[in-house]
Amino acid sequence: MSDTDLKKLIAKFWSAFLGHKDAIDKIDLTQQFEAPSGELVKINAAMLICLCGKGHRLFQRARDYLEAPDAMSSEEKETYLKFYEIIQEETIRRLKSDGAVVKQLQYVIQAGDPDRLKAARLEIFNPLAAKALSQFDAQDIVKDIQGQNRLRLIASNENFIANPIEELIFTTNVLVTPPRSESLIPEGLPGWAEKSLKSAMGLPVDWYFDHPMEMATTEDAVHASEFIHCLRRLEESFRAEIEIEKAAWKDHIKEGDKVPLYISISPTHGGKNLGRVAREVLKCQYAAAVKSGILPELEIVEPYLYSQIDVKRLVKDVLAPAAKHYFPEISDKEIEGYLSFLGVEGYYAMHYNFLKAFGSLAKFMKPRVKAVIKIDTDQSFPAERFYRETGWCWLESFTLPILGALARDQNERDIYLGCFAGSLTNRDELIRKDDLFLPDISIPDAPESIPEGEAGVFYQGLLQSLITRGEAFPPEVQWRALKILSEYPYMRTFVTGGTTGFLIEALERYAPFVDTHVHRAEDQAFLLSVLFDQYDGNLLRYVYFPGLHMIHEKESFASESIKIAEPYKKIYDLERIWNFSHLARALCEIKGWDFKDVRKTLNFFTASFIQPFPGMLALTRFVLSVAGKGGKNTEDIIYQKEGLRRLSKIAFSQELYYRETRTRVAKQIKAWRFYYDLMIRLRESAKKGDPFALALKKKAIEINNNCKLIH
Repeated sequence: MSDTDLKKLIAKFWSAFLGHKDAIDKIDLTQQFEAPSGELVKINAAMLICLCGKGHRLFQRARDYLEAPDAMSSEEKETYLKFYEIIQEETIRRLKSDGAVVKQLQYVIQAGDPDRLKAARLEIFNPLAAKALSQFDAQDIVKDIQGQNRLRLIASNENFIANPIEELIFTTNVLVTPPRSESLIPEGLPGWAEKSLKSAMGLPVDWYFDHPMEMATTEDAVHASEFIHCLRRLEESFRAEIEIEKAAWKDHIKEGDKVPLYISISPTHGGKNLGRVAREVLKCQYAAAVKSGILPELEIVEPYLYSQIDVKRLVKDVLAPAAKHYFPEISDKEIEGYLSFLGVEGYYAMHYNFLKAFGSLAKFMKPRVKAVIKIDTDQSFPAERFYRETGWCWLESFTLPILGALARDQNERDIYLGCFAGSLTNRDELIRKDDLFLPDISIPDAPESIPEGEAGVFYQGLLQSLITRGEAFPPEVQWRALKILSEYPYMRTFVTGGTTGFLIEALERYAPFVDTHVHRAEDQAFLLSVLFDQYDGNLLRYVYFPGLHMIHEKESFASESIKIAEPYKKIYDLERIWNFSHLARALCEIKGWDFKDVRKTLNFFTASFIQPFPGMLALTRFVLSVAGKGGKNTEDIIYQKEGLRRLSKIAFSQELYYRETRTRVAKQIKAWRFYYDLMIRLRESAKKGDPFALALKKKAIEINNNCKLIH
């Protein structure tokens, strides 16, 4: 078919969904265009009317409106016209790539059956979802995932974690943002800190990848502080663990032991020195929490706070001198470029990479360290309940030799289980249903058909719930999972919830990383970077590890910040489609992988974000979501404005954005390989008594000690 004929077909197709208020998507575009709640809603409606083509009675008016000069909204109109062109162009390319879809489209339009039309739309925009849900049976899909993830153990790890308290380090991150008003700025801050806070207040955020914590010390702010919540819950877990181990005659932790917790500080605004300010505020929060009784004096958990300035000091005083000394053949400029990827400010990827890479640095300072654990500040470990239900002490579970074992997957590929991932249960669900291992995302009871509107082009909620259920242990073996883990090893490809662990040996062998522009689903992007890389013939994969099963508690104390962050997170989910698609494409070109193999190897949820036509999917989801919301509240308006601001930057320069991604990814592959080679060299040199390495080790320990919360 010609492009003209395809455009007519696409217009008929969209008319079935949006042609009138009782069409499939049940969105009244006429009302949104003629009597909108706001001008941006009208512009969005006009663009969707144009998608319906000349068959829509308002087509010409909508087109004329978008093209008419407007002192107030010309920029927004121009943006939507470009969105329209991108959706049209990529939809035509999508249809040209698959003749069967064109025939399906022609048939369902003629038949007019709503369910078949919705199935055809899902096939166009997210064929992986369409395939997974073609004969929907939730239990069958879950069992199929569980079957695919079952592994055959080849060899246990002989160098397993034997002394968790000395061989594990725990890490986390706090996302901080300026207070809402000057009256909330903490008293007693240094003048420079107060000035920094004031300069950032009211400015558009640069990074909003999660629910940020307000930099304030009022009673409400301390109660809602994820930082304080994390310290309290982790301290409680370790205190409970000590009592449990006493009763069980175990000694993985005892009174007097200290557990370091390395915390990176990521501000929502760049260039304002807010990381350094946050260190002062967090110290004030800690003092206020202890004084008010919200938090007991910490006896076990030993927090260290790393801001961007602290990381730069590590680079300047330890890593750069080491690099120049041990790799004199590499220019200073190259070294500076490699080490520039170490930091904690920026997109989610920055601190995520740093906290993993810190494991190697920690091993340099304390050679017995074997693994680094990343937890989220809004989660807690239920030590007592875990022991009652599994018969295992929490720290004891980390001594299982499945961590770092060799196994074989269902495709007869050899894999190294050098990384491990836990799971989540919502606190409210645990209280209500009394099921410790209940997955935090429930499957809809019985979806009768594909949903209308934005959900119908991607189906994110259902896909995520299915993969979450499928990648947990089957319920009938969950409670005894640790006892049978060696005979029932279980792989994970969809890792979420923030709770992961990596053997430092695995990090140094494979040098995985998250592209620095990724700010959602960082756990999945981390493994994607080395998906088909081999070491001694083995691929790196996550093993499902119940020892990192956490309770999700964010709704109990951070509901307000979650609500504020929601529209930003939804926009970042749309950006993820471009980020993951371009990342996968770049890795395929650089490493010689096959794009289809990447999508096939990943689970259908993660792979749904890796698309050959990312602009079509991301922008269609956006405009349908705006129409579905109708601009009725503040969150809707923020979503639309932030979407226009952020998505246009990518959409209007997709090939340039890809070339920048490819260049950046190529640099990061070299940079992270260099970093881990450097840390191996430093550690080996210190072990041999090299005075230069020992001096740098002393300096690293000094910088680390200066980051202590409590001196």
